[in-house]
Amino acid sequence: MQVSLRKYFGLKEALLLFFGIAILFVIMRDINFGKTWHALGRVSLQMVAIFIFIKIGGYLLGNYRWKVFVDKVGKVSFIKLLPVYFTGMVLDNLIPGPGFGGEPIKAYYLGKIIKRGSSKCFATALMDSLVVSLSHIGFVAAAIAYFFLFINIPIIRVVLKVIIIAMIAGLTGLSYFYFRKGDHKFVDRVLRFIYHFKLFKALKQKFAKYAHFKKHVQNQFFEFKEMMRMLWNDKPRFLYATSISLLIVITDFYATQLLLSGFGVELSFLKTMVVVTISGFIGYYAGIPGGTGVAEGSMLLLFQVVGVVPEIAAAVTLISRILFYAMTYGIGYLSLAYVNITHMKGTSWI
Repeated sequence: MQVSLRKYFGLKEALLLFFGIAILFVIMRDINFGKTWHALGRVSLQMVAIFIFIKIGGYLLGNYRWKVFVDKVGKVSFIKLLPVYFTGMVLDNLIPGPGFGGEPIKAYYLGKIIKRGSSKCFATALMDSLVVSLSHIGFVAAAIAYFFLFINIPIIRVVLKVIIIAMIAGLTGLSYFYFRKGDHKFVDRVLRFIYHFKLFKALKQKFAKYAHFKKHVQNQFFEFKEMMRMLWNDKPRFLYATSISLLIVITDFYATQLLLSGFGVELSFLKTMVVVTISGFIGYYAGIPGGTGVAEGSMLLLFQVVGVVPEIAAAVTLISRILFYAMTYGIGYLSLAYVNITHMKGTSWI
């Protein structure tokens, strides 16, 4: 199996990225960059350092949270798991739409490390993502409610409505497939479509006959389902991972508050939570790799509406997003190179 970034970032992704950057330039047209540079020059470096320390700590805690589930399948050290975690992160952010692209890659490399089936490893990655979603859902609901009640930014209102409608449609579709999983004829039609779909030619190279492919999928699905059931029923482990995820979310809000205070701005925890949550939510579901452009643009607009002057809003957004890109794309790309070199000699990773 070759894991190459070229497979995940093509012309479509480049066009979406360009579109996101174009949106950001439109939003930033009234920003005075001279004042922004001046604001960056007088920021408290101590607060910036604390902000960076907390954010990096959040990434490390995220790896530990995943390890909580991985330990149920097979023991692996925190350090060995870390590059796999960041590899999943870079792919999550390269693939347009909700970040679900990293789980299969994390499962694949995890299986190589702990010598377990990829379906079981995938269950750990998916359960970790589920915990992340559950820990955010209350804050997302509260932030969206606050926004529609007290903030009026027409473009963000439209974007939020579109995302919410798309999510409802997606959940309806998933529910339909879930409740028809017992319909063997329906499942067979879906699997046949996947097997014969021209974009999945590699399946026919690995499985000469459809019957072989179907049997493999059934076996893998059974292992995956059993592993998910075991992880879900292990309530102490699940609650522990959820508490870690909540800690990451809350400290992320606090870190942004501290960064603002470094510029001499005191913003309430509630308003900080609303800005960080909604901008992150839009960036996550916007369909643009990494949310580039739309996440920054929405953060800029929201900060200004809640009372932060434009130049400081731009400076805080700049610091926050540069760190995000450094960790996801910078460390993520190096991690992908590392795991390919150590676990898949000869694999292309550029």
